[in-house]
Amino acid sequence: MIGGILGMLVVRNLIVVVVSLFLGFIAGWMWWSYEVPRWRKWALEQPGVNPDELQAAAEVALLVWPKGRFFEITEIKPTR
Repeated sequence: MIGGILGMLVVRNLIVVVVSLFLGFIAGWMWWSYEVPRWRKWALEQPGVNPDELQAAAEVALLVWPKGRFFEITEIKPTR
């Protein structure tokens, strides 16, 4: 997304700005899809963590989608 803003300030070409914003969005979503399941796995390994409370807190913090939502399937589950 920063690339889109920089493109808007430097290049001033609408196509470059739109493409930069789109690529930034895709890159951010891919990072989220990869990292959130690893964070969840790490958090659940900590002593005394309740999985339901962790999910509720993550939803309130807007870190994860509510269970059962379509976008939840975009998470890339860790193999180990």
